[in-house]
Amino acid sequence: MFKVKYVYSACIIIETDDCRILCDPWFTDGIYDGAWYQHPKLVDPISTIGDVDFIYVSHIHPDHYDPIFLKKYFKFFGKKRIFIPNYKENNYLQKKGLFDNLELTPVDTFKYKNTRLDIFPQNNSGHDIDSALLVTFNSKSILNLNDCGKDKKQTSKIKKTIKNLNTKLMMMASSYNAAGPYPQTYYDLSNDLKLHSKDHAQIYVKKFLDFSKEFNAKIDFPFAGEYILGGKNSYLNEYRSNIDALEIKKISKKVVVLKEGLGEVDLETLKTENERTEILNKKDLYKRLDQVRRYKYAYEKQIKIPFEDINWFRIVPTCFNRAVKKLNYKKDYFYSFNIKDGDQIKTKFLININLNDPLLDFNPDKHGHCSKKRCSEITIDYRYLFGLLTSVYHWNNAEVGSQFLTRRNCKFDRKAQEFLTFFSIN
Repeated sequence: MFKVKYVYSACIIIETDDCRILCDPWFTDGIYDGAWYQHPKLVDPISTIGDVDFIYVSHIHPDHYDPIFLKKYFKFFGKKRIFIPNYKENNYLQKKGLFDNLELTPVDTFKYKNTRLDIFPQNNSGHDIDSALLVTFNSKSILNLNDCGKDKKQTSKIKKTIKNLNTKLMMMASSYNAAGPYPQTYYDLSNDLKLHSKDHAQIYVKKFLDFSKEFNAKIDFPFAGEYILGGKNSYLNEYRSNIDALEIKKISKKVVVLKEGLGEVDLETLKTENERTEILNKKDLYKRLDQVRRYKYAYEKQIKIPFEDINWFRIVPTCFNRAVKKLNYKKDYFYSFNIKDGDQIKTKFLININLNDPLLDFNPDKHGHCSKKRCSEITIDYRYLFGLLTSVYHWNNAEVGSQFLTRRNCKFDRKAQEFLTFFSIN
C-alpha cells in the first residue's frame, strides 16, 4: 500500500505499508493575529486524520506549523516524532518548537523499514524558509513541495536524489495560489484591482506548471493556501489573487483535484477516490464570510492602552535606529506611516531607511509628498503598530495577514521591505 489522503490546505497524509506520515496540519482558526480562517472548515479534523506514526512540518508559517492543534492531537493519540528541515544555522522553527514545548527534530533523511523520507530545505534567507519532502516506498515516490518557490539548488538536489534512488515519481503536490497581501493591500479598491488580481494569480499558476514540467510526475496535485480573511478586513477577500484549483485542471490533464477530508490517490495504481469536480459553493462561502468578518483581531482584544498614553516619540526612534543599523541599506527609501484610531488618522511620521542619511520626522508634511521619492505609504491601526514595535506581534504575520494597507510608488524592493522585519524593540 502506498497512498495519499488530502485533508485540508497543505495537510496531507502519506501512507505506506510501514507508516502514516501527517504533513503540515493546520486547524486552528484565527492565525496571523486573527486574520486567517479556514473554508471549507472540517468539523472534526482529529477523527479525519486518525492515528499517525510521524509528523512533518515544512516551515514556520502558522498555516503549516500549528502548535495548538498538535497539542490537541497528542492528547488523543499520544506524542509523535515531528520532523522539520535541517537548517544548519538559524533554525527558527526548531527554536519556536522549544518555546511551544514541542520537540521538533531536524532531519535530512529518515528511514523506517522500507519507507524513506528526504527533506530538502530552501535557502534560509528569511524569505525562502520552506522545505520539500520526498517519500519513497518500493521504488515509487511522492514529492511534497508545499509553498516552495523556484530554487535551482533545491530542485537540483531533489532530482539528483530521485535519480540516485532509481524511483518513479508518481505524484507532485505544490501550492498554486498567492497566500499573501499582494495585490489586495497595495492598490485602491476598484475594478482594475480585480483584473490585476487575475493577472497576479497567473504567476503562481505558471510556477505550478513549471514544477510540473521540471519533475514530470505521473500526476500533479495543486494544494495549500486554502483560507479566507476574517475580521474587519474581510472585504479584501474580493480582491485576492486566488483561483480554484479546477482552473489548473483545465490546463493540464495530469492535475488531480481532491475533496477536503475525503480525496485519496493510490500511488501504486494512480486510482483516485473523491475527486472534486465542481467549484466550491458560493453560498457556503458567503455564509462563512459573514461569520468570520465579525471576529476580532488579536490586537483588538489584547491592546487596551489608549493612543494618547503611548510614548511614540520614545518608542519609534528606538525601533527606527535599531532597524536602520541592522538592515544596512545605503540608498534612499522612504516609509510614510499613517497611524489610525478607528477611521481617524491620529498622527503621521516619515522615515528614510538610508544608513548614510537616515531620517525620522513626526512632521512629514514639510518634506513634501512621497510621490516624488521611492516610498511606501503604510496605513495601520495604532494598537497593531504598538504591538509590532514592542514585539508582541511580528511584521511578517501582519503582512501575510493583510492587516495593514500599503501604497507603493516604485517597484518592489525586497531589501527595503526587510526594514519592517527589524522595525521593533528586539
